[in-house]
Amino acid sequence: MVYREWEMGMELIADIYGKMAIAVIAFVAFLLLLWVVMAISTERERRRRLGVFWSRSCLGRQWRTRFPDATKDEIRGFLDTFVDAFGYSKKKRLKFGPDDKVMDVYQAEYPSPPLADDMELEQLVMNVQERYGLDLCSVWKADMTLGQVFEVARKGNPNQGIMPR
Repeated sequence: MVYREWEMGMELIADIYGKMAIAVIAFVAFLLLLWVVMAISTERERRRRLGVFWSRSCLGRQWRTRFPDATKDEIRGFLDTFVDAFGYSKKKRLKFGPDDKVMDVYQAEYPSPPLADDMELEQLVMNVQERYGLDLCSVWKADMTLGQVFEVARKGNPNQGIMPR
C-alpha cells in the first residue's frame, strides 16, 4: 500500500514536471517566434528607409559636376571608403551623392538611438584616416555631407586622395 502511494506520488510529480516542461518549451517557442517577427519587421523597415538611396540611378555625374578636377577613380575610391564603413556593396557606391549627409545614411540604418550599432561612423573615421591621412573627427560636423567629407579628405592628402591601400 505504501509503495502504491509512493508510486502514485511519483507519477503525479512526473506529470506536473512534464506539463511544466511543455509550458516552458511553449513559452520559449513563443519568444523565439516573437523575436523572428520583430526582426523581419525591423529589417523590412530598414530596407524601406534605405530604399531612398537604393532606388536612385547612378550619381556619378553629380560628383563629376561638383568636383570636375577629381578623377572617376578618386571619386569611386572615396565612395568605396564610405560604403565599406557601412558594410554596403561596392555596387551601391554611386547611389550616394555629394549632397547626402553622412548622418542621414546612419539614421536610415538606425532611426532611433540604437542600443548598439555596427560602429559604422567609427569605421568611417578609421577608413578616412587610413586612406587620406585625415583625422575626420577634427573637422566633423553633424550635418556634414559626403561632398564635404570628400573635399576635406582631398585637402588632407597631398596626393589628392589616391593612396595605395
